[in-house]
Parts: sequence; structure tokens; C-alpha cells
Amino acid sequence: MGDSESSGAQAPNKSFVLSIQLADSSKRTLLVSYDMLVENLTTTFEEKLELKVHNLFSFAELTNEGTDRWLDSEQTIYQQNVMPTSKIGFKLKYWKRLKNMEDPVAIHLIYMHVHYNIVNGWFSCTEAQALRLASYELQASYGDYNPALHKPGFLDVIGLSQFLPPEYRPSENLSLSHHTQARLFAMHSQYRGISKQEAEQRYIEIAEQLPTYGITFFKVTHETNGPLYLGIAEEGAYTFSLAQREMMDFYPFSQLKGWAGIKTAGGSLFRGVQLQKSEGSDTNNHNEHNDSDSDSDDEKEPKAKFDGVEFTSSHQQACTIIELLNGYCCLLANSTAKWMRATPKVSTLSRVPPDLPSPSLFTAPRRREFSRGIPSLLDAFKPIYINACAKEGISPLPKITMQVDMAIDSNRWLEVLDISSCMIDDRSLDVLLSSLLRALSTNSSPNATTSTDASLSTLVSINSLSIYGSTSAYQNLRLNTIDLSNNPIDEKSCSVLQNYISNSAFALRQVILANCKLGNKILPTLSSRLALMSCLEVLNLASNEIPSIEPLCKEDFKTLHTIILRQNKLGDKGAPQIADFATKTPTLTSLDISYNKIGDSGIEVIARSLKPHKGISHLDCSGNIFTTKGANAIANLLVYTKSLKSIQICSGKLTHESASILAEAIKINETLTSLGLRDNTLGKVGASALAQSLKSNRTLLDLSLDQNSLDSTSITPFMNVLADNRSLTSLSLRSNVIGKNLETPCLLFSDFLSKNKYLLNLDLYSNLLGPTAMLSVSEGLSNNESLVFLSLEGNKLDGDSVHELTKALNYNNTLVSLKLDNTQLADDTIYVLASTLEYNQALTSLSLSQNMIGDTGVLYVLEALGRRTTNFIMKKIDLTQNKIQEKDALHKRCLELKLNTNVLL
Repeated sequence: MGDSESSGAQAPNKSFVLSIQLADSSKRTLLVSYDMLVENLTTTFEEKLELKVHNLFSFAELTNEGTDRWLDSEQTIYQQNVMPTSKIGFKLKYWKRLKNMEDPVAIHLIYMHVHYNIVNGWFSCTEAQALRLASYELQASYGDYNPALHKPGFLDVIGLSQFLPPEYRPSENLSLSHHTQARLFAMHSQYRGISKQEAEQRYIEIAEQLPTYGITFFKVTHETNGPLYLGIAEEGAYTFSLAQREMMDFYPFSQLKGWAGIKTAGGSLFRGVQLQKSEGSDTNNHNEHNDSDSDSDDEKEPKAKFDGVEFTSSHQQACTIIELLNGYCCLLANSTAKWMRATPKVSTLSRVPPDLPSPSLFTAPRRREFSRGIPSLLDAFKPIYINACAKEGISPLPKITMQVDMAIDSNRWLEVLDISSCMIDDRSLDVLLSSLLRALSTNSSPNATTSTDASLSTLVSINSLSIYGSTSAYQNLRLNTIDLSNNPIDEKSCSVLQNYISNSAFALRQVILANCKLGNKILPTLSSRLALMSCLEVLNLASNEIPSIEPLCKEDFKTLHTIILRQNKLGDKGAPQIADFATKTPTLTSLDISYNKIGDSGIEVIARSLKPHKGISHLDCSGNIFTTKGANAIANLLVYTKSLKSIQICSGKLTHESASILAEAIKINETLTSLGLRDNTLGKVGASALAQSLKSNRTLLDLSLDQNSLDSTSITPFMNVLADNRSLTSLSLRSNVIGKNLETPCLLFSDFLSKNKYLLNLDLYSNLLGPTAMLSVSEGLSNNESLVFLSLEGNKLDGDSVHELTKALNYNNTLVSLKLDNTQLADDTIYVLASTLEYNQALTSLSLSQNMIGDTGVLYVLEALGRRTTNFIMKKIDLTQNKIQEKDALHKRCLELKLNTNVLL
């Protein structure tokens, strides 16, 4: 660095106020004198900032050309030509990693420098990393996530330019900006309890893994390559292309003999800088990822191709480049890094910088990896898709980009492509599927990675600390499901679908074409392509008004195990085709023919074909109207088929006669685990018959009797049997009328729950249960030792029943989830219930929505959670759709109490 014009003059005996700018553009002032040494200025300013790490930061003047002119610590302010109007900054001069980051002031100053380089695009990162960094910035700037404040729109005024690099900032489109904000706040919500210092430190740690972290860039000109960036870092010098900033060459200190300024003809100023290479070195071998280059000590070096390389620059740039090279070289003199063991001798340097920090503060240099490819397939897909849409003059589907963003943000694979209800036409479908195919075939070339450490493992972590370059893109796009439901598939769209759906690159296992208006015209064309899919396991053709599946019967589906034909127009005429398809498909395990207007004769044909089938385990024939004749066919199937585990006969208008026929079969069945009889008319006789069957059956685990108009007299025999049942784990009695004609005192639930030791889930939603029944439930719950889920939604809780329920919860140690939605709870009753939240050691989820709870009642709940002494965490409380007025104040109270509970208001 050249001396100023004032270097030989006497410093005036004057003082002035010097304005010093920090990396975040904030300013500090300091009273200085012209004869003050820069070294003393540094010490004084470090004391003013209470900075404990010395010489980590230096003073620099920002010149008109944008290059930092570092001040010489051995000279006075006057000798360095510093005036009151000078633009002086307190900046990081040498970018190295501290061994122990404990000084909060140093952490904050480094954070500001790193942040500046991130948002201005100097430290290159992927979109996922940029968002992760920005989310930690939110935590550092605004503290814990507050759902009442931190939502899309919150950052509209300050702008995303304060958080993200230019390439990842949404355009002026407000909806895109809000989508990005939603992604940021979703990440921000994960950091509850992290302090500002911790958030800044994590920001730095993530940034330290970026390929260009710590590189100081200079725009120079090379004789052959023209304008480019010269980057100076702790391990040597790099060159980067000007446009894409891709790494071109690497000149490590171990291969440099020295460096010097190139003087102008007949002058004392520099017109550039020259890097002088040691004998036998070759920078080009750093442009290929060579696994044999790890830490082998004595490999023969290739012969030198040239002695040096020259870069044209301004005088000030040349001075700064040389000074940084000198400083980094000195700091590396005692480096413990094996790959940096050969460095130029300090004695050969043109000048040793006097203001170096202690080398003991820093870790050894790490080796960088630069990827010229893409870090993941999803990162590849997004620009491919957006550009393809722009080329075709169509808009990208927001639903698709959101799915991709969510997958990237959460570091998970995208396996399900949900295009449902998008009204997608043939052009949009073609662009989407072709873009996916291009992304799936994307792979970095073998030489796409430039590495300064070929032995380093090519770890890829999309949303966390590191993304190193890899020879192939991270495979986070692996489609196994495509959902096109609720999109009209016409002949053009069908043609597009045919072109892609059987492509081996997709390897789809599940195709959902529900409500796509396939009908008779489209299904024949599509069937042959579906059969060609080598991995197809699930085919959903529900709600397509299909009168015949004959086209499917003509094909050979070798891997299909589930077909859903729900709500078509198959009827009894289509039953033989269903039977034929089942017979021809030995891999079939699940058949859904619900709501197809199939009667007795059709059910008989289908049941007969399934008898010899060795794989069928699930059958859904709900919504088909059949009598005792059809019930007999199902009963025979239950008796003779040894593979059937689940059967659904909902909304079939089954009478007590049909129920009795099925009950006799259930008695001797040894495989059935799930039975659904929702929305029938079983009555007292049917319920009693089923209860008797459970005395003999030892396999049934899940039973649904929802919407069967069962009252207390119908259900009593059932409950008596279940008291001693040892197999049933889940019982659903939703939307019955059990509370009707209930005797007082009621022992119905108390005896059943006290005696049963195996039931895990009980759903009593909307059963006209009043205070009497609720007291019975509470009494049984206090003695129950198995139940983990209980729903009392849509019933009535008064003060006495709430009091008894609270007592039961204090005794019960197994119930994990309790639903009390729409039970007429108010502030006075919730006060009693809230007390159990302090002591209950099992409950993790409580739903209280659709009640009459006000702000006072919510506070009772929050304060009780705040006083909770048990180690068990209440994960979720739902208080939505109540009479809450001040949601923001309640959210603030949640933050003050530092609750680990997700409180929904």
C-alpha cells in the first residue's frame, strides 16, 4: 500500500470527530487527533465497542473505485491522509474461521460482514441456503416467531432485499413475495428459544460452508481470458468468470513462489499484479475432481507450463491484493493443514503486514469445493419449468412451485406430485411433465466439480450447514405418485399423458385419475399405457362415470395391488368385468367398488370370483344396495377366504337380518381385523348379533358403527360384551343417539371403561350425551388403563360433568388425545378443566374448538400450561372458533410464558 502525500509532513496539532461506518451501514463517532497512530485508533475503537478479540478488524478507506484502502497501523492518521470527510470503515480484513466464537461483539460484527456479502451476492449460495440464512436473520432481528405478527406481508415495508441475494428475491409480484415470506416464517417458527447471539452464530456457521465464503473479489483483466474476478482467500488466489462467477483457476500458496505489482512504464504506480509460480506447479490440475489427489505426500508433480500469470488492475487494487496475499501467507506460516505445508517463506515477502491478528485464533484452512452443476434435482426442475412456461406463454402452476419449495425447505424428497383441481390443459401438462423428465435426467458431468480438496466427502445437505459440489445432482426428486384428480382429461391431455406416464424415468407407483371425466372414450386409449408401467401398484379411477372396465380387462397389470373404482356406473352389468379383472390380476390385494349401484346379483358374481383369490385383503362395497342375498354372498366370502382382513359395507341400508347373517360369519372368521358398517339400519337386533359374534372372534381390531341410530337400549348389550373383549382396539360410534332413553343413574360407560383393558380409541361424537352420560364416561375414564384417544365432540358438558372429567384426568395416566369441541364450554367451566393441565402426565393434544370460551378462559389455559410441572409436553391445544377478541395479546402471552405448545387461536 503506497504512502500518502502527507507521509513526510508534520501532523497538525488538531482533533476532529471521525465517523466510522460498520458493515450494516450504521455509524459510530470517535474523537481523534491527526497525530494518532492507526494502531492506537484501532485499540481505542475496540475498547469503545467492548471488543475482546484484537486485530481481527482493521480500518479501511473506501475509495471512489470501490476498493478498500487499508490503513497502515504503523502510521498516523495524518500520514494516511485521513480527513474528517473521509469514508472510513471498520472491517474484516482477513477472512478466517475463529476456533472459539465466544465474544458476542465479535460475533455480531462478523455476522454483519457475512450478511452484507450474502445479500449482495458475493458469497454464492443455493436458494435453500439463502432462505435458511434469512430465517436465522429473522430470529436474530425479531426474536421468537409470533404467528400473530410474523406472516406474509410483515416484510413488505422493509423488503426482502434486506434478507436475500438478488437472484432469489421475488419480482414485484406481491403474491410471490408473500409466498417467499411464508417459507421464511415456516423456518423461523422452528427456532423458538434461540437467542440473538445463537442465531447470528448459526448464520455464520452456515455461511462458512459456502464455496466462496471469505473470498475478497477484485475485478481485473487477464491477457487471454479478458475481464474476470480475481479472488484472494486464506489458502491462495482464484480466478472466476465475470458473468456466472464460476471458478476457473486456483493458485494455492503451496504452488506460488511470490507475487508483485507490475509497474507502469517509467512510473512508480502499479498497473496490475503478477502471481509467480514455483517450479513444477500446475494450477490446471485443480480444475478436475481427482479422487487420487487426497493426501498422498510424494506424488510426482507435473512440469510447469508457465512461470507466472498477470492481471491488469488499478494501482490501489494491486496494492490491496498484494497486502492481502502477504497477510494470509504470514497467517499460514504455522498452519497445521497438511495441504498447506508448502508456502512461500515469509522472508521473501515484499512487506510483512504489522497489524496481523494472532494465528492461534483461527482454525486451519478448509478445502473448498465448487459445483458448476446443480445441487439437487429440485433445484434443477424449478428454473427448467419456469423457463419452459415462459417460452410457451403460459403461467407456472403455483401449486407445483409451492410443492417444490416446501420439499427444498424441509430437506425432503418430492415423491407425490399433486396436480389435483388445477384445471390443467394439455399444453400445461406437456410443459410440466417434459420439465420433470428433463430434471430427472439432469446430472453434473464428471468434471463439473472443481475442488481444492479432492479427498473431501461430497456431502450434500440441502437446507442445513453445507452444500459441497458433487459429481451428480442430489436425488431429491423421486416421483412415485401423480395426482391428476379433478382435472378434465380430454383426448389431447390423454395423448400428452400417454407420452410420459410409462417413461421409466418416472417409475410411478401410484396414478390418481379420480373425477377426470374419463368415460368410455379416454379409458380404452389410456389402459394400454397404464399396463406398460413397470412399477404401477395403485390405480385410482374413482368418479369417472365409467360404465365398463372392459378395456382394463384386456390388459395385463403385473404389479397392480390396488384399484379404486369408487362412484362409477358399473352396476350389475359391470360386475362380471370386475370379477374377470380380479381373476386376471393375482397381485391384487385391495378392491374398491363402492357406490356403483351394484345389487345382489352383482355382489354374488364378484364375491364368487374373490373366493379362490389368494391375495385379496381389502374389499370396499359400500354404497351398493343389496339384501340378505348379497349379505349371504359376503358372509360366504368371510368364511372361505383366508386373506381378507378388511371389509367396508357402509351406506348399504343393511338391516338387522343382513347384520345377523354377517355376524354368524364373523364368529368363525380368523383373519378379519377391520369392519366398517357406517350409515346402515342395524337396530337393536343387529347390534346384539354383532356383540355376540365378538365373544367368539379374536382378530377384529377396528369396528365402525357410525350413523346407525343406535340408542342406549341398542348399545347396552354391545357394551356388556366389550367389557371383557380382548381384541378390539378401536370403536367408532359417531352420530348415533346413545344419550336417548338413557337410564339414571347411568352405568353404561363406567362399567365398560373400567373393565376393558384393550380398547385404545373411542369416538362418541354427537351422541346426545348429556350430563348424566358424561358423568358415566368420567367415572369409567378415571379407572381406565388403556384408552389413548377419546372424542366427546358435539355432546353437552355442564359444570358438574366438567368437574368430574377434570378429576378423571387427574387420575388417568394413559389418555393422550381428548376432543371436547362443541361441548358448550365457557370461561367458568374451562377454569375448572384448565387445572388438570398442570398435573396430567399423559395428555399431549386437547381440542376445545367451537365452544364459548373467551379471552379470560384462554388465559386460564395458558397460565395453567405455564405452571405445568410435568416433563410431558402438551404439543397442541386447539381453541379456534371460540369467542376470542384479543388474539395478538394472547399470542404475546404465549411467548412470555415460553410455551412449547402449539396453541391455535
